[in-house]
Amino acid sequence: MNKLSYFLVFAVGAISGSAATYHFVKKKFEAISNEEIRSVKESLKKRYNESCGGLTEHCCKCEEEDDDRDNKFKYYTRSNTENIVEAIDETLKARKQRNDDLNTMNEIVRDYSSTNKNESSTEKKVKEKTVKKDIYIIEPEEFGEDPDYKTVTLTYFADGTVAYDNGDRIYDVEKLLGEDALTNIGAYEIGCVHVRNETTKTDYEIYEDDREYYDVF
Repeated sequence: MNKLSYFLVFAVGAISGSAATYHFVKKKFEAISNEEIRSVKESLKKRYNESCGGLTEHCCKCEEEDDDRDNKFKYYTRSNTENIVEAIDETLKARKQRNDDLNTMNEIVRDYSSTNKNESSTEKKVKEKTVKKDIYIIEPEEFGEDPDYKTVTLTYFADGTVAYDNGDRIYDVEKLLGEDALTNIGAYEIGCVHVRNETTKTDYEIYEDDREYYDVF
């Protein structure tokens, strides 16, 4: 084998060895590079998870708190509304009851007043009847209608004197004619009034005279 052949063999071996070495080194560095990249990725992923996980947890917590707060607000609002409605209902019921009580009281008062009024009217009629039992004013048509009663004519003069037709004066006018006789002249007939006295069994007719007693007697 000549020198050229050795050189060629050596060259081929060198080239083959360099190629093998190149491939070996390339794979080695690729492995190292991939490992570092993976490590960096895992590190970054870990940091990201830790950061986002805490943030997510915080966000979830905030969301839970917000939901809880919303639920509490809704419950409070609903409860408050129900309480307000219930309070309004109670107030309306109390007001209605109070109005019913007032109406009942008014009815009682009206009934009581009506009863008292009726009683008062009855008592008044009884008193009037008692007062008029012996002496009371009668209508002109009743004068002399009872045959058991005598009739007497009297004159009421302008000076206040009441006298019989013969001139005899009556000094106790109220005892004979009652309190209302002279003030009711003209009640049924102009210038005249009729009175019945059951004690004396007499019907009196009293005529008003514009003259004075001493001008006549």
